[in-house]
Amino acid sequence: MIKRRTIIFCLVIIAWSYNGWATPFDSYLNNNTRFMVALDDGGNAEDFLEYAENILKRGIKSKGGKIINPELMKKVKADKLLWQAIQNGNATAMAKISTDYGAQVLITGELAVESREKFGASYEGVAVLNIQAVDTTTAEEVSNVYSLLMGTLDNPAPIEDSPLLAKQMAVQKACEDVLFKLGLGAGSDIRAAETYSFDLHDIYETKSGKAARIAYLFSRDEIIIGAGRSIELIMLYEQQPKIIYDDMQREITAVAVSPNDRLVAAGDKGGHIVCIDLKSNNVVFQAKVKGPIQALAYRPDSGLLAAADGDHHIHCYSTGKGIEVATLKGHRKRINSISFTPDARHLVSASNDLSIRWWDINVGRQKKAFNESTDKLLSMALSSDGTLVATSIVTIRINLLRRTRTDHRKIIVRNTVTGEEVKVLEGHKEDIHTLSFHPAKRFLGSGADDRTVKIWDLQKGEVVSQLKLSDSAYDMRFSPRRQWLAVATRDGSVTVWKLR
Repeated sequence: MIKRRTIIFCLVIIAWSYNGWATPFDSYLNNNTRFMVALDDGGNAEDFLEYAENILKRGIKSKGGKIINPELMKKVKADKLLWQAIQNGNATAMAKISTDYGAQVLITGELAVESREKFGASYEGVAVLNIQAVDTTTAEEVSNVYSLLMGTLDNPAPIEDSPLLAKQMAVQKACEDVLFKLGLGAGSDIRAAETYSFDLHDIYETKSGKAARIAYLFSRDEIIIGAGRSIELIMLYEQQPKIIYDDMQREITAVAVSPNDRLVAAGDKGGHIVCIDLKSNNVVFQAKVKGPIQALAYRPDSGLLAAADGDHHIHCYSTGKGIEVATLKGHRKRINSISFTPDARHLVSASNDLSIRWWDINVGRQKKAFNESTDKLLSMALSSDGTLVATSIVTIRINLLRRTRTDHRKIIVRNTVTGEEVKVLEGHKEDIHTLSFHPAKRFLGSGADDRTVKIWDLQKGEVVSQLKLSDSAYDMRFSPRRQWLAVATRDGSVTVWKLR
């Protein structure tokens, strides 16, 4: 367990205001000061001490500081009497560090780490780091800071797929928080990945004025949209979308981008499917099924394209030759969502027949299914690691005596292995037509006819952010790179927020 006194220190420091803090190392960094970094185990952190020390060293070096030879630091730790004296703030010990080891600033501290099992075969990482920096020539304290306590709304703890990774991410986050307070860093992707703050980036109007379907390029900050009879490309730092294909026979109802960013597929109301090469804008292959196309998805290796048709079937095509290699049959009503699992072995589909089905692509058969006890199943989303599935449902209650009808809307989040209900989320006033998991899995976005997007913290089961729309939400997606949220509305606009 994390030491009680460390937690108390952190709780005290949280109450302080960080506004206006001066950068404590300014004068040292300008003079090429030599730093020594040596952390101690404050609880379950022995395997992460060197990792944390290296993060702190990189922060110091990035601002012009110099790090003494790590072997000298190991010698200091090995000298138990000297190490104990340093921890007690002994001035003679500090002078020895300066004269014998050449370090002008000594940074010591305690790191405590643990993990806790959470929802959907995932783990929450928690780390606490306190740092003391001392000028070894004067034995005076330069700075004393503590990492912000994780697990709060201001500082959510990282959620990962294994205890080890959860601890590692927590340690990195704690170290970066300390560096930030020391004026030696400005945060990282981990801080951004756990955010739920949104800055409005831009609002794009589709060329046709029609509602759009959305897909991201995986390695670039670009969005593919299908609207009207055109496939358009939004480059997020340019004003106008660029049309890359405008010869669909009928209005587009689904789009998808291959994970290798080479191909884009679109399907329309008439059951036409077109696969386009993104570099040349040439047609790779075309197909025709019973329309309309309800959903499209590429397999993670980009070798297969799945398309849900108007006859409740799913067609799977080889992207190299455009040959249909499998047809999945079993749903009895409209299929509204499909998604491949990360291991590329299974395809998950959700239907108006109130079932969520897992299909083994290799044999073309259903492997398992979950059924929702409800009246409508409107949309489905699969987490990036495949451990959670979210569905938006509507339960209708009719009072014959009063001649009234009440539609009860909610989101069900389940463990994909056991089917166990992990969270039930309620709050939208109208039907929820689109869902999207943030790649970090902790957060889920939902868009509805009530002209709002809600961002849910799945650990807490609460709305942590709400975004207003100009019209009903039609489609929404978080970007694979964790930086963007795009929402298409029925009035033909695509609103993009940047996450911070």
